Amino acid sequence: MFLMSFWNQKASWPNMVTTLIKRIGVLRFLLVTLVAIFILASRFTGDEAAYSGWAMIPTLIAPAVAPIVFFVLLLDMMMASVFMVDKQGDERKRFKFIVNLDLLLTIGMLVSWVPYFISIASI
Repeated sequence: MFLMSFWNQKASWPNMVTTLIKRIGVLRFLLVTLVAIFILASRFTGDEAAYSGWAMIPTLIAPAVAPIVFFVLLLDMMMASVFMVDKQGDERKRFKFIVNLDLLLTIGMLVSWVPYFISIASI
């Protein structure tokens, strides 16, 4: 429901991205982009690690950095909740949107990475 405001408008993708950047800020947009990349990278992890080339990114680097990004996402959610307490009106709605977006991305990270970590823990 909180993302529906972007799809209800008849606007192009660049305008929607610009609106999202203005609403959540550049650093949070980069965090959202990074989380989306990590969610996609979880599908390419595989059973064996590659120690050279581009295959290192999904097999070694992404699994090592994904928990860090997950906790940064939780920290951002907590800080947005703290800032939301003092705000009224549109600013409160903005921080509520950020908290909901972070919650959605956190669930996405859990759903995509937990099976991988369970599989390597059982080996």
